[in-house]
Amino acid sequence: MGGRWVGAFFFALCGVVQPAVADGAASAAAAADIAPQVALDSGRPDVAPWLLPDDWFGRPPAKTRERAWQQHKSARVAMFSSFLVPGLGQLYNEREFWALVAAGTEFYFIGTMVAEQRQTNYWREVVNATGDEFADVQFRLHRDNRTQATWLFALTALLSGLQSYVDAHMSDFDDSPLPLRTTFLQGQGPAAEMRLKF
Repeated sequence: MGGRWVGAFFFALCGVVQPAVADGAASAAAAADIAPQVALDSGRPDVAPWLLPDDWFGRPPAKTRERAWQQHKSARVAMFSSFLVPGLGQLYNEREFWALVAAGTEFYFIGTMVAEQRQTNYWREVVNATGDEFADVQFRLHRDNRTQATWLFALTALLSGLQSYVDAHMSDFDDSPLPLRTTFLQGQGPAAEMRLKF
């Protein structure tokens, strides 16, 4: 049951991440109400604080130097890290949300495997001792549930490793918007234009 509780904890944590973003936006909106007074006191322009290049206290953003593993991702390291520890490959790729999802799912199936294995062992002893038909049905049921949880865990671990592998390969992918311009030509209707320079 411990693994199930760990999996449920990770899923609950995933649900807390999203409301936290909304709470941060609400806090920013509340701070915007007092921004004019702060602007008068500090001599800064009367604009929303999040539009300024500095932080909330007027300090310039801290410049952190990226480490070597942050500049160049290794797909093999990401994949084997994901196979070694659930969610570690996603953390290596700096995908915290997907790390929580992967770890929660895999720990849930691990907990299910352990719980069903214990029930299988218990009902096997009962069947061997008494030969009861109901105990034999329970033994087969928990054995099948353990097998199903094992296959689902293996599939989840495989998908997590592949996701980490592909994500590491695409870490330096240029995701800037396409140079697409839309216009409305009189007499011809809407038109789109895209220019690419090689």
